[in-house]
Amino acid sequence: MFTSFVLSLREGIEASLIIGILYSTLQKLERPDLKSQLWSGTILALIGSGILAGLLNQFQMEFDGKNEMVFEGITLLVTAGLLAWVLLWMSTHASTMGQNLKAQVANSLNGRAMFATAFFAVIREGLELVLFLAAIKSTQQPVQTATGAFLGLLFAAILGWLIINSTIKALIIAPASNQRVIAGFAVKELRIEV
Repeated sequence: MFTSFVLSLREGIEASLIIGILYSTLQKLERPDLKSQLWSGTILALIGSGILAGLLNQFQMEFDGKNEMVFEGITLLVTAGLLAWVLLWMSTHASTMGQNLKAQVANSLNGRAMFATAFFAVIREGLELVLFLAAIKSTQQPVQTATGAFLGLLFAAILGWLIINSTIKALIIAPASNQRVIAGFAVKELRIEV
């Protein structure tokens, strides 16, 4: 249960930070009309991640014996590769991530772009979580995995809300040069290693 909790917490906080950066950028640019697209993209991505988890779980249950071991092995290899790529990518892009998201929002101020940015940011984190949970499925009871994942996502949502609400004023008021530092610091410092 602890492993699924930590994985869900980590991925949930990453998604929360991205949504928080987008939200604060909309606040700063005085574009409240795009908030509904931001939340629509986020909610649809969460639903899509749930559907992906269900499909992968159903697909995984189709196997037994050696086929199940092969599927789990492939899932573990894909997950390990994905985790290595994410860690390498984050180590080189974390400091500019907030600035890049803000530039993307500022350059494409329309509803479809906001929806797509939120959707793809959250669905990517959801897909990572689905693969990570599939990889550890054989080490835990399904109830433990589901409980840990639910609690991790719940805590991530609470922490994300607290982070967004506590830093949004600083992001709105701070000069542009400090916003990059604040966003980069948040992304670097809140990343939880598994």
